Amino acid sequence: MFRLFNHFRSYLLCLLSCLSLIGVSSFSGCSHTPITLTFYEAAGIDKRTNLDSFKLNTSLRYLRVTIKDKPLLMVLGYTETLPQGTLDTWYSNQGEVLQLLNGRVWSTTGLAIDWKNIRFEALPTWTRLMSQGNAQFVRLHDQMPGYALGIQHKVQIYGVAAPVQSHLVGLPAAQLKWFEEKVVSSPALGASPNLPSARYGIAIKDGQPVQVYGEQCFSNDLCFSWQAWPVVP
Repeated sequence: MFRLFNHFRSYLLCLLSCLSLIGVSSFSGCSHTPITLTFYEAAGIDKRTNLDSFKLNTSLRYLRVTIKDKPLLMVLGYTETLPQGTLDTWYSNQGEVLQLLNGRVWSTTGLAIDWKNIRFEALPTWTRLMSQGNAQFVRLHDQMPGYALGIQHKVQIYGVAAPVQSHLVGLPAAQLKWFEEKVVSSPALGASPNLPSARYGIAIKDGQPVQVYGEQCFSNDLCFSWQAWPVVP
């Protein structure tokens, strides 16, 4: 991870140097990696642009993220195959980083609260949840700022009806299978920390469950959602 961000930082300096010396129109003077190229493409999205009508670069993959009711687009930098599944690393034009492992938050950088080093114990697969309906698992993570290390939550996940309200765009909620994820206890706190529940919307593609929408709260004041973009039919 440190090597990845050092790599990103060095090419970002190249990006900024090129922009300051020769301007955006001559940006091709810098050599590109997937990270700097996607950062540059994301930076071309003006804040005043209607994201839902923005003309996407078909060679890139996007994620529509909504935080505090404000949408933004993130661009895929890397996809890695880990023993636990597929890890996607997404970047915004403001420098935030969101990593999703099989559609779940794995790590964040640049938010008011960041979760790092997330680990799961007995985490069920989406395939198992689709047939079983509910499960319990343990989530551990570190939290910044504050250097809170090894926070442990016992989490229950279960099927629910399609929500009436969500940040899902361009797709009827009833078209997805929904799961709610609730923290039921935390040894550090001795009881439920009253963290708002997470939600996931699952579609079936080629006979396999695919997570296309998710919501997660890091506190009562910091909640965000993400959705595969453009819409997965």
